Amino acid sequence: MANTTSHHVVLRDGQFEAPDGAASLDALFLEAKQSAQKDKLLIHFHGGLVDMASGAHQAEVLKPAFLAAGAFPIFVLWQSGFHDVVENKIPTVLQEPLVNHIVRKLLQFLVPRHARDQREGAMATENWDADPALIDQQLEKARPFEGEEFALVRPAEEQLTEDDRAELRFLIETDPGLAEEASALANFLDAAASAGSMSGGTAEKRVTLMDREVIDEWRREAVRQGQTMGAATFFFGKKAFEAAVQITKRFFGHTDHGLYLTTLEEVLRAFYFGRVGGTVWQTMKNSINAAFSTSSSGAATLVELLHKHLAGGYRPSRIILTAHSAGSIYVCDFLRYAATRLAPDIAFDVIFVAPACTFEKFAETIRSFQPRVRNFRLFGMSDELEREDVMVEVAGLRYNGSLLYFVAGLLEPQADTPLAGMERYYSGQRPYQGPVYKIVSDLVTSDVVWSKLQPGNILLTVSGPPGKSCGLRTHGGFYEDHDTVRSLQHLIRNGF
Repeated sequence: MANTTSHHVVLRDGQFEAPDGAASLDALFLEAKQSAQKDKLLIHFHGGLVDMASGAHQAEVLKPAFLAAGAFPIFVLWQSGFHDVVENKIPTVLQEPLVNHIVRKLLQFLVPRHARDQREGAMATENWDADPALIDQQLEKARPFEGEEFALVRPAEEQLTEDDRAELRFLIETDPGLAEEASALANFLDAAASAGSMSGGTAEKRVTLMDREVIDEWRREAVRQGQTMGAATFFFGKKAFEAAVQITKRFFGHTDHGLYLTTLEEVLRAFYFGRVGGTVWQTMKNSINAAFSTSSSGAATLVELLHKHLAGGYRPSRIILTAHSAGSIYVCDFLRYAATRLAPDIAFDVIFVAPACTFEKFAETIRSFQPRVRNFRLFGMSDELEREDVMVEVAGLRYNGSLLYFVAGLLEPQADTPLAGMERYYSGQRPYQGPVYKIVSDLVTSDVVWSKLQPGNILLTVSGPPGKSCGLRTHGGFYEDHDTVRSLQHLIRNGF
């Protein structure tokens, strides 16, 4: 439904949550036409990380700022389900003993190959695999295997060898802790299967969020080898080697996120991809598509009503589209649908904050609908700040990167999928080159503001000309960053 007091419309799975949603949204447009801010219409799409209540709260925070700047705001609230993944599922997975064992064993295998110890008089890197305590010491640090201590050594070859396979599988299959965990986990899964539920069973109380497809593969491999699942530790050696292959390819192709983070991402991809958000992320995209699937769908109705009121004489001098994070995907699809329904002279001012749309999607939007974008501005965090924004931290392991790093590294089908809101993809260096990067960079480069750190890990608010100040420190902190909000107010009030 739309709420003319709160200025928002609520969508669920792309459709209006309430039966009278379209009528309520129509009333909101009528209110806009009669308001003191009728000359500037603003439509805002929040990010996918928030739940509905948080989206409504953020709308209430931004509403007075937008009204004070002279715009009549309409907030599109939508449910993604991703909030539960970040708040609950990812921390649970990172605390599973299986993840800890495999990440540590992979690091034992990888460090001697890919991390050159820079410290004078330090232990030779070939001793890392003989002393697991050294791995634990690094994992206690905020940025393991990074900084001045280590230099990443990129492989000369993209492929691992059979000797590599044998070495890693030996490390995995002879680890008594992992064997014990595999046995306990198998006992739980067998008990759960007997009870007809993944939440049942009593043996060792080993609950797991491992993907169902991986569990089924583990069971098939055990049967094929004539073993019980608990004895089939060779399966974990096989999956760990698959992860190591992908890590090596990323190092070779310069698409890694550092030694530790890339290792963690590929372990999660190998065992937990659907449960840690891959499925939810795709479902979220599907819900955005559904919002434009028919003329009566939620976001399509927004465009249809805009068309109706523009044709009926409502002519705001500016229509402004603002979006945070995954809301940028909504804006791309909004522009596509608007091109089919609105007069050719209707164009928009577009403001992205930490956009999570891919370079591919944004480039296609620019290529097809750039005449619809009159002005553009992007606010985001520098790459250094993206790496300082720890998304999840639990005892033993952390994901020491922002939500955008997580999406790019883990949730998109291809690891390290370039996202429009990440500075690292605007380098112009291999492998971030080619037509797609040029299209996006040509639009963005002169109209982007990255918040930065100064020496001493102190946030440096980028204070450029009016409308180009940004103090973002966390991905989800847009609504609380006064500098960025004031920049938006300036752009609304005075233009670009």
